[in-house]
Amino acid sequence: MPERPALAILFAGGAGHRMGGVDKGALKLGGQTLAARMLARLKEEAEAVAVSGRVHPCWLDGKDAAFIPDIEGLGDTSPGPAGGLLSALEWAAAHYPPDALVFTAPIDVPFYPQGLAARMIEAIGPAPGIIVRHGEWLHPVFGLWRTSAAVRIRDLVMVGRIRAMHSLAEHSGAGVLDVVAGGNAFLNINTPEGLARAEHHLGDTGNSGT
Repeated sequence: MPERPALAILFAGGAGHRMGGVDKGALKLGGQTLAARMLARLKEEAEAVAVSGRVHPCWLDGKDAAFIPDIEGLGDTSPGPAGGLLSALEWAAAHYPPDALVFTAPIDVPFYPQGLAARMIEAIGPAPGIIVRHGEWLHPVFGLWRTSAAVRIRDLVMVGRIRAMHSLAEHSGAGVLDVVAGGNAFLNINTPEGLARAEHHLGDTGNSGT
């Protein structure tokens, strides 16, 4: 198995309604945007980085990362996060070998454990993919997927109409990696209160960088 995935996909997030419609990638944490923080971390995790989202974010301009638009909805039905994974894996399948590994991460969980992708490589075994569990909670946007899983994911999303990432992982036969980490390791910045909590965590750790 390789030491690092061939590609890391950063999911840029949805409309950010709970943040007042603000692009999460442009939010500042410790004086640095979430986008800059996560892109820097992912470049340490994988050989290359790409961004998946509904529209091309302005913060991606000038960055060494491809943009992958989300797959379009099914009539009046949005494919949701599962559609983002589908478009990302199909893009990766067109650019990498069938056995290549793709690490996925959300833009709004900036304190995830460094080296997570390497742990997932050790744990994936023969499965098409693997997602993260921290304590009692699944974090299915953190995943490691084979590009060959794109065919099965397309069937589940477009025919089975599965939208939730945890259901997609279950139906695709993905494994689960239990991660032991601190309580804020998977802190999700979904609200202004979450951003304030993240700033407080930075203050406690004295870590304002990546």
